[in-house]
Amino acid sequence: RLVRGSEVTVATSPGCQRCPHHIRTGEEARVPYKEFYDSFGFPYGHAPQEATQLLFYELRTPSGTLLQKGQSSSCPLHGLHPETLLFGGGGYLRSVMAVYANVGYVTLYCSHTPCNEAAHQCLSHIGHFLQDFPQARMDLYFSQLYHTGEEHPQSCWNWQGLRELASHWPRVTVSPLSGTRWSVLLDRFVLGTPKTAYLPLHGRAIADRINAYQIGVITGIGPVYVDTVPVSVHTEPPTQKLPPPPPPPYLRQPYHSWPFPVPQWASVPRRMEWYPPWRTVNIPERPKKVVRHIQLPSLASGERPFEAEEEEEHRERAG
Repeated sequence: RLVRGSEVTVATSPGCQRCPHHIRTGEEARVPYKEFYDSFGFPYGHAPQEATQLLFYELRTPSGTLLQKGQSSSCPLHGLHPETLLFGGGGYLRSVMAVYANVGYVTLYCSHTPCNEAAHQCLSHIGHFLQDFPQARMDLYFSQLYHTGEEHPQSCWNWQGLRELASHWPRVTVSPLSGTRWSVLLDRFVLGTPKTAYLPLHGRAIADRINAYQIGVITGIGPVYVDTVPVSVHTEPPTQKLPPPPPPPYLRQPYHSWPFPVPQWASVPRRMEWYPPWRTVNIPERPKKVVRHIQLPSLASGERPFEAEEEEEHRERAG
Protein backbone atom coordinates (compact mmCIF):
# COMPACT_ATOMS: atom_id res chain seq x y z
CA ARG A 1 0.00 0.00 0.00
CA LEU A 2 1.40 3.40 -1.03
CA VAL A 3 0.56 6.90 0.26
CA ARG A 4 0.69 9.64 -2.38
CA GLY A 5 -0.58 13.12 -1.62
CA SER A 6 -4.26 12.91 -0.79
CA GLU A 7 -4.70 9.34 -2.04
CA VAL A 8 -3.91 5.92 -0.64
CA THR A 9 -3.13 3.46 -3.40
CA VAL A 10 -2.95 -0.29 -3.48
CA ALA A 11 -0.77 -2.04 -6.00
CA THR A 12 -2.46 -2.05 -9.38
CA SER A 13 -4.47 -5.19 -9.96
CA PRO A 14 -6.91 -6.15 -12.72
CA GLY A 15 -9.17 -7.90 -10.21
CA CYS A 16 -10.35 -4.69 -8.47
CA GLN A 17 -11.97 -1.82 -10.32
CA ARG A 18 -10.92 0.74 -7.70
CA CYS A 19 -7.29 -0.21 -7.46
CA PRO A 20 -4.96 1.57 -7.07
CA HIS A 21 -7.06 4.43 -5.60
CA HIS A 22 -9.14 3.45 -2.57
CA ILE A 23 -9.10 6.74 -0.66
CA ARG A 24 -10.15 10.03 -2.20
CA THR A 25 -10.51 13.43 -0.58
CA GLY A 26 -12.28 16.70 -1.33
CA GLU A 27 -14.70 16.81 -4.25
CA GLU A 28 -13.08 13.67 -5.67
CA ALA A 29 -14.71 11.77 -2.82
CA ARG A 30 -18.12 12.08 -4.47
CA VAL A 31 -19.54 8.93 -6.07
CA PRO A 32 -22.30 8.51 -8.68
CA TYR A 33 -25.78 7.87 -7.36
CA LYS A 34 -25.84 4.38 -8.87
CA GLU A 35 -22.72 3.39 -6.94
CA PHE A 36 -24.11 4.91 -3.76
CA TYR A 37 -27.39 3.05 -4.27
CA ASP A 38 -25.62 -0.30 -4.75
CA SER A 39 -23.48 0.11 -1.62
CA PHE A 40 -25.80 1.82 0.87
CA GLY A 41 -29.07 0.26 -0.31
CA PHE A 42 -30.68 3.70 -0.37
CA PRO A 43 -33.54 4.41 -0.57
CA TYR A 44 -35.36 1.08 -0.85
CA GLY A 45 -33.68 -1.15 1.71
CA HIS A 46 -30.57 -3.19 2.37
CA ALA A 47 -27.88 -3.86 -0.22
CA PRO A 48 -26.47 -7.37 -0.77
CA GLN A 49 -23.58 -8.32 1.52
CA GLU A 50 -21.22 -8.80 -1.44
CA ALA A 51 -21.63 -5.14 -2.48
CA THR A 52 -18.64 -2.80 -2.29
CA GLN A 53 -18.31 -1.25 1.15
CA LEU A 54 -18.05 2.55 1.22
CA LEU A 55 -17.13 4.85 4.07
CA PHE A 56 -17.36 8.65 3.93
CA TYR A 57 -15.70 10.74 6.61
CA GLU A 58 -15.51 14.36 7.78
CA LEU A 59 -12.84 15.93 10.00
CA ARG A 60 -13.83 19.09 11.88
CA THR A 61 -12.33 21.39 14.47
CA PRO A 62 -13.88 21.65 17.95
CA SER A 63 -15.77 24.73 16.71
CA GLY A 64 -17.26 22.77 13.77
CA THR A 65 -15.09 24.08 10.90
CA LEU A 66 -14.60 21.48 8.17
CA LEU A 67 -10.94 20.50 7.70
CA GLN A 68 -11.26 17.61 5.28
CA LYS A 69 -13.80 15.21 3.82
CA GLY A 70 -13.17 12.02 1.92
CA GLN A 71 -14.16 8.44 1.21
CA SER A 72 -12.64 5.00 1.55
CA SER A 73 -13.69 1.86 -0.31
CA SER A 74 -13.06 -1.82 0.25
CA CYS A 75 -10.74 -3.93 -1.88
CA PRO A 76 -12.23 -7.40 -2.38
CA LEU A 77 -9.11 -8.68 -4.12
CA HIS A 78 -6.77 -7.99 -1.18
CA GLY A 79 -9.48 -8.42 1.48
CA LEU A 80 -9.24 -4.86 2.82
CA HIS A 81 -12.13 -3.05 4.47
CA PRO A 82 -12.45 0.76 4.45
CA GLU A 83 -11.77 1.01 8.19
CA THR A 84 -8.47 -0.85 7.80
CA LEU A 85 -7.24 1.66 5.22
CA LEU A 86 -8.19 4.61 7.44
CA PHE A 87 -7.45 3.51 11.01
CA GLY A 88 -5.05 0.56 10.71
CA GLY A 89 -1.31 0.70 11.26
CA GLY A 90 -0.03 3.36 8.87
CA GLY A 91 -3.63 4.25 7.97
CA TYR A 92 -4.44 7.45 6.15
CA LEU A 93 -6.25 9.23 9.00
CA ARG A 94 -3.30 8.67 11.31
CA SER A 95 -1.12 10.66 8.95
CA VAL A 96 -3.79 13.37 8.69
CA MET A 97 -4.04 13.68 12.48
CA ALA A 98 -0.29 14.27 12.57
CA VAL A 99 -0.75 17.26 10.25
CA TYR A 100 -4.00 18.67 11.70
CA ALA A 101 -3.51 18.78 15.44
CA ASN A 102 -6.82 20.59 15.99
CA VAL A 103 -9.15 17.80 14.81
CA GLY A 104 -11.96 17.61 17.35
CA TYR A 105 -14.71 15.67 15.54
CA VAL A 106 -14.54 12.62 13.28
CA THR A 107 -17.82 11.76 11.55
CA LEU A 108 -18.17 8.46 9.69
CA TYR A 109 -20.95 7.51 7.24
CA CYS A 110 -20.62 3.75 6.68
CA SER A 111 -22.49 1.52 4.28
CA HIS A 112 -21.96 -1.34 6.80
CA THR A 113 -21.07 -1.43 10.46
CA PRO A 114 -17.37 -2.11 11.13
CA CYS A 115 -16.56 -5.73 11.91
CA ASN A 116 -14.16 -7.34 14.35
CA GLU A 117 -13.48 -10.56 12.47
CA ALA A 118 -10.00 -12.07 12.60
CA ALA A 119 -9.17 -11.21 8.99
CA HIS A 120 -9.99 -7.49 9.37
CA GLN A 121 -10.36 -6.34 13.01
CA CYS A 122 -11.83 -3.01 11.91
CA LEU A 123 -13.31 -2.22 15.33
CA SER A 124 -10.00 -2.91 17.03
CA HIS A 125 -8.26 -0.46 14.67
CA ILE A 126 -10.86 2.21 15.51
CA GLY A 127 -10.42 1.57 19.24
CA HIS A 128 -6.64 1.98 19.01
CA PHE A 129 -7.12 5.18 17.00
CA LEU A 130 -9.31 6.64 19.76
CA GLN A 131 -6.70 5.72 22.37
CA ASP A 132 -3.90 7.38 20.40
CA PHE A 133 -5.90 10.58 19.79
CA PRO A 134 -7.91 11.25 22.96
CA GLN A 135 -8.79 14.82 21.92
CA ALA A 136 -11.10 13.62 19.11
CA ARG A 137 -14.65 12.38 19.46
CA MET A 138 -16.42 10.18 16.89
CA ASP A 139 -19.97 9.91 15.53
CA LEU A 140 -20.56 6.78 13.45
CA TYR A 141 -23.63 6.43 11.21
CA PHE A 142 -24.36 3.20 9.32
CA SER A 143 -26.82 1.99 6.72
CA GLN A 144 -26.88 -1.73 7.53
CA LEU A 145 -25.43 -4.20 10.00
CA TYR A 146 -22.55 -6.40 8.84
CA HIS A 147 -22.47 -10.10 9.81
CA THR A 148 -24.44 -9.80 13.04
CA GLY A 149 -26.95 -12.58 12.42
CA GLU A 150 -26.78 -16.06 13.91
CA GLU A 151 -26.07 -17.52 10.46
CA HIS A 152 -22.57 -15.95 10.52
CA PRO A 153 -20.04 -17.90 12.64
CA GLN A 154 -18.09 -14.76 13.64
CA SER A 155 -21.11 -12.67 14.59
CA CYS A 156 -20.22 -12.94 18.29
CA TRP A 157 -16.94 -11.10 17.65
CA ASN A 158 -18.77 -8.36 15.79
CA TRP A 159 -21.26 -8.01 18.64
CA GLN A 160 -18.46 -7.74 21.20
CA GLY A 161 -16.55 -5.18 19.11
CA LEU A 162 -19.62 -2.97 18.62
CA ARG A 163 -20.40 -3.18 22.34
CA GLU A 164 -16.86 -2.10 23.26
CA LEU A 165 -16.97 0.80 20.79
CA ALA A 166 -20.33 2.03 22.10
CA SER A 167 -19.05 1.80 25.68
CA HIS A 168 -17.02 4.99 25.02
CA TRP A 169 -20.26 7.00 25.06
CA PRO A 170 -20.66 10.00 25.12
CA ARG A 171 -17.35 10.43 23.33
CA VAL A 172 -18.42 7.86 20.71
CA THR A 173 -21.95 7.45 19.32
CA VAL A 174 -23.22 4.69 17.01
CA SER A 175 -26.49 5.45 15.22
CA PRO A 176 -28.27 4.32 12.05
CA LEU A 177 -28.54 6.65 9.09
CA SER A 178 -32.04 8.08 9.09
CA GLY A 179 -34.13 11.10 8.21
CA THR A 180 -32.19 14.28 7.48
CA ARG A 181 -28.84 12.47 7.76
CA TRP A 182 -29.58 10.81 4.44
CA SER A 183 -30.10 14.24 2.86
CA VAL A 184 -26.82 15.53 4.32
CA LEU A 185 -24.96 12.51 2.97
CA LEU A 186 -26.49 12.90 -0.50
CA ASP A 187 -25.64 16.60 -0.68
CA ARG A 188 -22.00 16.21 0.39
CA PHE A 189 -20.86 12.94 -1.20
CA VAL A 190 -23.15 11.89 -4.09
CA LEU A 191 -23.33 13.05 -7.71
CA GLY A 192 -26.46 13.13 -9.85
CA THR A 193 -28.97 12.55 -7.06
CA PRO A 194 -32.55 12.56 -8.44
CA LYS A 195 -35.06 14.79 -6.71
CA THR A 196 -37.24 11.81 -5.82
CA ALA A 197 -34.45 10.44 -3.60
CA TYR A 198 -35.11 13.19 -1.06
CA LEU A 199 -38.73 12.16 -0.56
CA PRO A 200 -39.39 10.10 2.59
CA LEU A 201 -40.25 6.48 1.87
CA HIS A 202 -42.13 4.14 4.18
CA GLY A 203 -39.82 1.19 3.43
CA ARG A 204 -36.67 3.19 4.19
CA ALA A 205 -38.13 4.50 7.47
CA ILE A 206 -38.97 0.94 8.56
CA ALA A 207 -35.42 -0.26 7.75
CA ASP A 208 -33.93 2.62 9.77
CA ARG A 209 -36.14 1.82 12.76
CA ILE A 210 -35.11 -1.83 12.62
CA ASN A 211 -31.45 -0.80 12.55
CA ALA A 212 -32.00 1.45 15.57
CA TYR A 213 -33.62 -1.39 17.51
CA GLN A 214 -30.95 -3.95 16.58
CA ILE A 215 -27.97 -1.72 17.41
CA GLY A 216 -29.57 -0.97 20.77
CA VAL A 217 -29.88 -4.70 21.47
CA ILE A 218 -26.27 -5.37 20.44
CA THR A 219 -24.60 -2.51 22.31
CA GLY A 220 -27.03 -2.07 25.20
CA ILE A 221 -27.06 1.67 24.46
CA GLY A 222 -29.83 3.27 22.43
CA PRO A 223 -28.76 5.27 19.37
CA VAL A 224 -28.32 8.98 19.99
CA TYR A 225 -29.72 10.10 16.64
CA VAL A 226 -32.82 8.52 15.09
CA ASP A 227 -34.92 10.61 12.73
CA THR A 228 -37.54 8.40 11.16
CA VAL A 229 -40.37 10.61 10.00
CA PRO A 230 -43.68 8.71 10.23
CA VAL A 231 -44.84 8.08 6.70
CA SER A 232 -48.35 6.93 5.97
CA VAL A 233 -48.66 3.66 4.16
CA HIS A 234 -49.59 4.13 0.53
CA THR A 235 -53.15 3.09 -0.02
CA GLU A 236 -55.09 2.90 -3.22
CA PRO A 237 -57.67 5.67 -3.63
CA PRO A 238 -61.24 4.53 -3.13
CA THR A 239 -62.68 3.30 -6.37
CA GLN A 240 -65.81 5.04 -7.54
CA LYS A 241 -68.81 2.79 -7.86
CA LEU A 242 -69.72 2.26 -11.47
CA PRO A 243 -73.34 2.67 -12.55
CA PRO A 244 -75.25 -0.52 -13.25
CA PRO A 245 -74.90 -1.80 -16.81
CA PRO A 246 -77.66 -0.83 -19.24
CA PRO A 247 -80.32 -3.41 -20.06
CA PRO A 248 -79.89 -5.60 -23.13
CA PRO A 249 -80.76 -3.93 -26.43
CA TYR A 250 -83.81 -6.13 -27.04
CA LEU A 251 -85.42 -4.91 -23.79
CA ARG A 252 -85.26 -1.36 -25.15
CA GLN A 253 -87.21 -2.39 -28.26
CA PRO A 254 -90.84 -3.47 -28.74
CA TYR A 255 -91.48 -7.08 -27.85
CA HIS A 256 -92.29 -7.85 -31.50
CA SER A 257 -88.59 -7.55 -32.38
CA TRP A 258 -87.24 -9.66 -29.50
CA PRO A 259 -84.78 -12.37 -30.64
CA PHE A 260 -86.72 -15.20 -28.97
CA PRO A 261 -90.37 -16.36 -29.13
CA VAL A 262 -92.72 -14.22 -27.08
CA PRO A 263 -95.57 -15.93 -25.14
CA GLN A 264 -99.11 -15.14 -26.20
CA TRP A 265 -100.01 -13.20 -23.07
CA ALA A 266 -97.33 -10.65 -23.86
CA SER A 267 -99.29 -9.34 -26.84
CA VAL A 268 -102.62 -8.93 -24.96
CA PRO A 269 -102.67 -6.17 -22.37
CA ARG A 270 -104.27 -7.30 -19.17
CA ARG A 271 -106.16 -5.13 -16.73
CA MET A 272 -105.09 -5.36 -13.17
CA GLU A 273 -108.17 -5.72 -10.94
CA TRP A 274 -108.25 -5.23 -7.22
CA TYR A 275 -109.78 -7.87 -4.99
CA PRO A 276 -110.59 -7.31 -1.33
CA PRO A 277 -108.66 -9.44 1.14
CA TRP A 278 -110.18 -12.58 2.60
CA ARG A 279 -112.20 -12.55 5.85
CA THR A 280 -113.20 -8.95 5.68
CA VAL A 281 -114.73 -7.41 8.83
CA ASN A 282 -117.93 -5.32 8.48
CA ILE A 283 -117.44 -2.04 10.28
CA PRO A 284 -120.81 -0.63 11.55
CA GLU A 285 -121.67 2.94 10.74
CA ARG A 286 -122.50 3.80 14.37
CA PRO A 287 -120.31 2.65 17.19
CA LYS A 288 -121.66 0.16 19.67
CA LYS A 289 -122.85 1.29 23.12
CA VAL A 290 -120.02 1.22 25.53
CA VAL A 291 -120.75 0.47 29.17
CA ARG A 292 -118.39 1.95 31.66
CA HIS A 293 -118.36 1.10 35.36
CA ILE A 294 -117.71 4.13 37.48
CA GLN A 295 -117.16 3.86 41.17
CA LEU A 296 -119.54 6.37 42.83
CA PRO A 297 -118.65 8.06 46.08
CA SER A 298 -120.24 6.59 49.20
CA LEU A 299 -123.44 8.44 50.41
CA ALA A 300 -123.66 9.90 53.85
CA SER A 301 -126.31 8.62 56.27
CA GLY A 302 -129.78 9.99 55.45
CA GLU A 303 -128.99 10.71 51.78
CA ARG A 304 -130.76 8.86 48.97
CA PRO A 305 -129.25 8.06 45.67
CA PHE A 306 -130.30 10.10 42.66
CA GLU A 307 -131.77 7.06 40.85
CA ALA A 308 -134.08 6.29 43.83
CA GLU A 309 -135.52 9.85 43.81
CA GLU A 310 -136.26 9.64 40.09
CA GLU A 311 -138.04 6.31 40.53
CA GLU A 312 -140.20 7.72 43.36
CA GLU A 313 -141.21 10.77 41.25
CA HIS A 314 -142.10 8.48 38.37
CA ARG A 315 -144.44 6.45 40.61
CA GLU A 316 -146.18 9.58 41.92
CA ARG A 317 -146.91 10.76 38.39
CA ALA A 318 -148.24 7.37 37.39
CA GLY A 319 -150.53 7.23 40.46
